[in-house]
Amino acid sequence: MVLADIARRNVDEIVCLGDIAAGGPQPLQVVRRLHKLGCLAVRGNAEDWLLESLPAGRSEATRRLSNIVAWARAQLGGDDLAYLAALPATARCSVGGLELLCVHGSPRSNLEPLLATTRDGALDEAIADAGAHVLAAGHTHLQLLRKHHDSALINPGSVGLPLAAMMGSPPLPTLAEYALVTVNDSDVEIGFRRLPIDVDALRAASALMPHPNWASDLEQRIRRWNARAR
Repeated sequence: MVLADIARRNVDEIVCLGDIAAGGPQPLQVVRRLHKLGCLAVRGNAEDWLLESLPAGRSEATRRLSNIVAWARAQLGGDDLAYLAALPATARCSVGGLELLCVHGSPRSNLEPLLATTRDGALDEAIADAGAHVLAAGHTHLQLLRKHHDSALINPGSVGLPLAAMMGSPPLPTLAEYALVTVNDSDVEIGFRRLPIDVDALRAASALMPHPNWASDLEQRIRRWNARAR
């Protein structure tokens, strides 16, 4: 659905900012679709979970997430895991002369959230060596456009788990999010897309997982991380 929307807009290059397949109901299909696309992609902390396991925790939600990560890893073959392991921490691309630095969390860590509430001084430290007109970051699962000095910070949100679009029981995402960067001569336009998804199909696929409440467990974990960073 997202790829069909992108195709209608004659996009020159697709960039994936990580957190590819450790949470949802179709890890194998997602990894192989992304690999087939051949698009630019960076490694998120969820890829670290798949390759190294989820860090231990005491809560029941963390136990469930550990089971989900182990289940997702078991779906993947050796080539799939090798593809994820080879993803870089950062990547650069250019759109009509506009330089983008693409990361998952920040240029120095895929666990560092960059938010609308991040202090200017902390943002200076986090992106001091970015050397790009635009820093594109994920990790927070929240869409964001923030000007910082002579550059911009953008977060496209999340295709698979946008925090702004969780409903139902158990909560499941109802929308898929991404961002478009368009350059015409010296004009730059950054737009955000939100597309409705087939929640019934997602619920049916989630029922086949070890724990169908994967989305709500992940949502709570990400919200806690974001809150601690403020």
